Amino acid sequence: MTSASSSRTAVTGIAAGVLLLGGLGGFAIGLPEWIDDGGSTTSAAIPTELPDVLPGGLVASDSGKLPAEMATEEDIARIAEVRESAAEGLSGLFEGDAIIRSYASVDRAKAGFVMVVAVEPGLFVPQGPPVDPAISGMARDAFELIRIDDAICDLNWGQPVPAGQPIDEAAEPAAVRCQLGANGATYEANFIGVPAETVVEILHTIAGESQDQ
Repeated sequence: MTSASSSRTAVTGIAAGVLLLGGLGGFAIGLPEWIDDGGSTTSAAIPTELPDVLPGGLVASDSGKLPAEMATEEDIARIAEVRESAAEGLSGLFEGDAIIRSYASVDRAKAGFVMVVAVEPGLFVPQGPPVDPAISGMARDAFELIRIDDAICDLNWGQPVPAGQPIDEAAEPAAVRCQLGANGATYEANFIGVPAETVVEILHTIAGESQDQ
């Protein structure tokens, strides 16, 4: 099994890597501005900017709110270039407006990115369809596809749990990727070190929805 120290090292490395994905932009307090369909290939509306700060202590890598050693001015300039290219690539691929931004926690334990594309969500099975783990002699597979509220989440547990062994219900997955459809658009987030429920909360926050509704 992977040791706690090696897991922390891996998370730190990925946290540093995702700092290269993000972009420049202001932080809007309250409801975000919206892009209408004028000039867009779709009728859906998406935020013009993603927040500087997200639930779970996540800070945008280009916001200037992270320690300088995590995101220097040079890093932020490169992040802007990468982010613009990524958004253009998504827009061209899916034929709709797109936006993307990366995030990390100041302790480097959490990292990932959020992207929004102005198209209705489609099939979401990153690691393949859900299959009863008992068929392969497992109590839980290394990957698990579940629904949380109205989002679909892919949980990466790192290793499967063989049949007959207990499942640690208090453990958190190594990585979480969730997709939410709202406002005629697709909201997707991919994070390390963040509980699945928090990832779904992030998507609802960005979509301007309340989980209590």
